[in-house]
Formats: sequence, structure tokens, C-alpha cells
Amino acid sequence: MAKIKIFALGGLDENGKSMYVVEVDQAIYVLDAGLKYPEESMLGIDKVIPDITYLKENEDRIKGIFLTHAHEDHIGALPVVMQELAVPVYGTKLTLDIVEDMLKIEGVKPKGELKVVAPYTAIDFKRGQSVFFFKTTHSIPDSIGICINTKDGSIVFTGDFYFDQNATELYSTDIGNLGYIGKKGVLALLSVSRGVEQKGYAANNQGFKHALGDYFYDAKSRVIVSAFATDIKRIQDIIDVAVEYDKKVFITGVRGQRLIDISLKNGYLKVPEGTMIPLKEVERHRDDLVVIVAGNTGIPFNSLIRMSTGADKLIQIDDRDTVVIASPAITGTEVVAAKAIDEVFKTGARTYIVDKKLLNSSVAAQEDLKMLLNLMKPKYLFPVDGEYRQLIEHEQLALGLGYDASQIFIRDNGEVVHLNNGVYDESAETVPVDDVLIDGNISGDVGNVVLRDRQQLSQDGVVITVITLNSKKKRMVGEPQIVTRGFVYVRQSQELLDQMRDIVTTTVNDKIAENGLEWNAIRQDVREHLGKFLFKQTKRRPVVLTIMMDV
Repeated sequence: MAKIKIFALGGLDENGKSMYVVEVDQAIYVLDAGLKYPEESMLGIDKVIPDITYLKENEDRIKGIFLTHAHEDHIGALPVVMQELAVPVYGTKLTLDIVEDMLKIEGVKPKGELKVVAPYTAIDFKRGQSVFFFKTTHSIPDSIGICINTKDGSIVFTGDFYFDQNATELYSTDIGNLGYIGKKGVLALLSVSRGVEQKGYAANNQGFKHALGDYFYDAKSRVIVSAFATDIKRIQDIIDVAVEYDKKVFITGVRGQRLIDISLKNGYLKVPEGTMIPLKEVERHRDDLVVIVAGNTGIPFNSLIRMSTGADKLIQIDDRDTVVIASPAITGTEVVAAKAIDEVFKTGARTYIVDKKLLNSSVAAQEDLKMLLNLMKPKYLFPVDGEYRQLIEHEQLALGLGYDASQIFIRDNGEVVHLNNGVYDESAETVPVDDVLIDGNISGDVGNVVLRDRQQLSQDGVVITVITLNSKKKRMVGEPQIVTRGFVYVRQSQELLDQMRDIVTTTVNDKIAENGLEWNAIRQDVREHLGKFLFKQTKRRPVVLTIMMDV
């Protein structure tokens, strides 16, 4: 019998940042290490990752980090995590090739080793514990689910998945294998929730390819198609239709090109020889060319804006082109997506926005989730990977199949579920969790204070006061200088600037008379008095910076 803990460091009540921890006795198994994309209010932030303080404090007990697939919301935290933790990272060949490329791009020398695993194999960790990998269907090949075998039954994490009866061998799921895992006994199932609001099954068979064929048939010249770089299945569909219509293919975007190269090398993209063309042949094949605008998050939309406004040196969209937008806006990209669509329409190009109903969501919908529950028959269900309403809808789905509320865990990040000897223990425990904000290569230093300053700068601007002091004579030399940026238009605000100088002069002289030449006290008083005055006059709160020089 085992003492088991299950909790999330990220992924609950949010979109992305998937990272789950399963403790079996003293052994720790980490499932995925993802990022989430910043909200618009997070100025200058590139990505958000989980806080791994708990893992650093218990590093010696970690058996490994186990990856389900190579999307950034499941692997994007690894460049930071692998600098902090000297633990092995397990994943399939394509997943680890993409991880290795990501580490190379970011200049990371990982402490831990990358270890390739294959579906339907297992790693024995002794003491009745092993990890088994099973194949799943997703928009990127080499996706797997993870099954941690314990003395009390299995703990299964699906990762992103859906069922597709028409999937090719590369993407197919062995349903019989899932049923076998269920028959052996699943103690707890960690099942994704993001697609629970979609009725039916996630798979739509060939809807996208058929629509794309119609667009290509009507095209008079070049076809430009946007797609997410990690959606290898959709890129394969685009290439297949291009080949059918005897067109050449060129892929833009550094990230997209790298992922395509990795997929080609591993045999996960099937492209007839001579279909892909190099940069130098793009103009020669203008009338029989398909340009795939690939990238992650908002990159395809930014690329379309550049192409539509003439800012792109290689591709300029005009009224001869056909543009197919097959990369739906995701959280945080709605504004840039709308702008991109407007700019494309302004060019006069024939433009198609692919209906979301024709695009596989690539994440389990209601019937997929029901099918998984019926196959696995878990004793306990832990809805994961979703915003709170989605976790609740997942719970309601399970209740409709006859599960009891006591068998379903709706938790927040950091809240620990205890399973002792195969039975839920209501012991209350939490582990530290937080959002770690990444700005360029800086992590951990960008917190709420920095974000607040950035928001304040963007909304109210900055006021800089330059004060010259003579420390020997203990007095101010000349008038203070006032510099503003993003606050007021200087030529129309001379009276306000004069009043600001008077306030700074009075504050400095009063402070010197009171306490002598105490630099920090003077700086603090200037900031406080000037800030109050500016808010009273303008109802704005610019960032006030004070520079003091001694002569």
C-alpha cells in the first residue's frame, strides 16, 4: 500500500502552464513543464511559468520530468527548469528533439539529461513503481499519455488528446490499450478540461482539407496560409492539398522552419521531393506557390500584418493573392488577430477565414472525455488543464456518467490531494505556487512591483527631476531641471512646469534646513510632494524619478 500525493504547480484555473506532481511514498514524478502566454496587462513579459520552489527543495526525490508532447504550454518552462534541476527529462523522440532545439535557441546548458522513450514501453523505478507510456492522438506527432503504476493502482495523465477513428497510423490511439489500463485498475485519472465546452467529438475528419481544396481551386495566383508552427497535422494537410494542386511550398518564420526541419528529419512530415523550395526561388514560383506563414501565438498574425503593409521584404500581399487564415486567435492575441485580418482585407486579396468548426480543436471534447472515462473507469477523477468553469463542466460531465462528487477533485494550484492506501484522505496541505514572469532571459526578478511601474509608465508617463547640490555649502545650485516623457506636452504646459520647479525648490530647501543634506530624505520628499501636486492638478500619477548631483 502507498501514500500518494497529487497536486498542480500550474494548469488549474488557467489556460496553459501545465505542471503536475505525483508523489508515491518518497518518489516524485513531474508531469509536463509548460508556460502560459502573458496577458495584455503584463507589459514586456514574454512568458509565465510555474514556481518550482517545492521541486528545488525536494530535488533529490525527483525521479524525472515526464513530457506528454511538444507544445509550449506543456514544455515551455523547461529552459528555466532544466537550469535549476539536475533531473532526467523523459519524452518521445520528436518531443525531445524540439526541446533540445528550444534549449539551443535560448542558450541553455541543461543540468539534467534528455532520455528518449517510446509508446508502449515502461521504466521500472522499483518498490512497485513504474511509468508506462501510451500513444495518444493530438495535433503533433509522438504525443503520449503517462501511466504511473503503484501498488494501489495506476495514476494516468492523458496530456492533450482526442479520439479520431480516421486518424493515420502516425496519429492513431490504441483504444484497446487504454481499455487494458482501465481493466488493471486506475486509481486516479488526470484528464484535460479545455475542450469540455465543445459538444460531440473533437475530430471533424476531413472538413479542413476539403475547404482548403476549394480555396486552392479558386485561387488565380499565390496562396498564403497561416498556421501554428507546432500544429504539424494541419501543416501536413496544407502540404497535401498543395501537392494535389501541383503547387510549390515555402515556409516563413524561423521557428516554423526549424520545427518543419525537425519533423522532416524524423519522418513526421511527408513531403514529395521538389515540393519545398528555397528562398531564392520564391519570386519565380509566384503563380504556383503556397506560402505557409508559421509561428506560435501571435507570430502568424504579426507576419500577415507585415506582408499586408509592405513591411516584409520577401512577401507583399496584393489583390492577386489568396489568403487563408487557418490559425484562430488564442487568448491574448485577439487584438493583433483582428488587426491582421483588417490589413489583409485592405490589400484586396481574396481572403478566407477558416470556420473554427472546420478546425480540429485537438483537445478532447465532451464525447472524447466520456469515452476516456468509460475506458479507464478511474476510482477518482482530477480535472486538469483548464479554467475554473471548464473544470466544473468536466465534473458535471462525470456526474452525468454516475460518478459521485466525492470521487472528483476540483482544486487550485498548490492544493494537495492525499490518497492513502488507495483511499482519499481529507488532510489539508498546500505547497507554494506562484507565477514566475520571464522577461527576455530574466526570470524571478519581474514581479508585481515591476509590472505596476510598467503599467504606470504606459498610462501616465514619467517625470524626472534633476537637482544639483553643493554638499560643502549645503545648498542647491541653480534651478532644478524637469524632464517629462509621456506625461504632458511641454510647450503647452509651461506654467505647470514652473510650478513643479517651485515645489521641488521649496521641498529641497526646507529639507536641508530641517535635517541638513540627507540625500535619501530629500529624494523621498521630492517624490512625495511632487506626486501629490501632479495628481491634484492632472488626476494622473506619473512615475517620479529624482536625480541628484553633487558639485
